[in-house]
Amino acid sequence: MASHDSRRFRGLHESVRRAAKGFGDRLLQGDIRVEPYRHGQMTPCQYCDYASVCRIDTRTHSWRTLQPPQTPSEKEASSSDQA
Repeated sequence: MASHDSRRFRGLHESVRRAAKGFGDRLLQGDIRVEPYRHGQMTPCQYCDYASVCRIDTRTHSWRTLQPPQTPSEKEASSSDQA
């Protein structure tokens, strides 16, 4: 069991590392777009300290949709489709 948990943690760690690297790479390339999401009626804008200077109009903005994380079997199917 510990081995399975350890593999899952390593997979999660690698996924987070790749995401953080991608964010950093895009920032270094000048990509600083703001892409907030909506989850039901909630948005991160409700809690943002920069609302007074933000260019997002919460009434008209096209919100990004968050996708649920893929299960391991979905990831496997997705990578075999691309091969």
